[in-house]
Amino acid sequence: MNQMTRVALAFVVPAALLIGWEAAGMMQALPNYLPPPTQIGLAFVEISRSGELWQQSSTSLMRAAVGLALGAVTGIVLGLLTGSFRPLRDLVEPLIIALNPIPKIALLPIFVIAFGLGNGSKFAIIGAASFFPVYIAVVDGMTSIPIRLIWVSRSMGAGTLRLLFQVCLPAILPAIFSGLRIAAALSFIVLFAAELIGSKDGLGYLISTAESGLRFDLVFAAIIAIGALGFVSDRLLLILRHFVLR
Repeated sequence: MNQMTRVALAFVVPAALLIGWEAAGMMQALPNYLPPPTQIGLAFVEISRSGELWQQSSTSLMRAAVGLALGAVTGIVLGLLTGSFRPLRDLVEPLIIALNPIPKIALLPIFVIAFGLGNGSKFAIIGAASFFPVYIAVVDGMTSIPIRLIWVSRSMGAGTLRLLFQVCLPAILPAIFSGLRIAAALSFIVLFAAELIGSKDGLGYLISTAESGLRFDLVFAAIIAIGALGFVSDRLLLILRHFVLR
């Protein structure tokens, strides 16, 4: 199967769903909260021409990027430390594993009280959600490094810092990028919920106001924008991984 055939097959199911969805709309078989694709497309064009889409998207993207960066840097640093020193891992990992299953959105009221309704609480909640997959990926990568590689590096005179940054870090880069991809997706999920509470801008706020005005076409247009941002972010991470690991 050639590349063109694979690409064509990837569009078969989405195209069939859109055609069926539009046909149901033409027959007025859809509920009010589910507008047909053409109506959603017109709403997307509407907010694109007015500039609202780009303004709200840039705000949301900034929040997601800053929160992801905070969580990723913290996860990488702590993961390297705990992956290198077993006593430290035994000390902090039980707490991290216990906190990981807790829905981070459940902690949003605490973050709002601590950091206010502004960007601070959003950065914090997105960073918290992004931290765990990156940390777990880094620790798993560190503990999966062949012990012979460590012995050989030690025998060649590598000190702790050199071993960490010139041997261990390059070896776990694939694991880091896997964790970053998961964290990036989580950052947009948490971002949406964070922007619904006490926010005056962003795509989550746009969805909330559109829902209040019963503009479900705008709701879906904003949801598509969030999905597009997440998709582009994932593709950019894949491209970066390709250049770093080649």
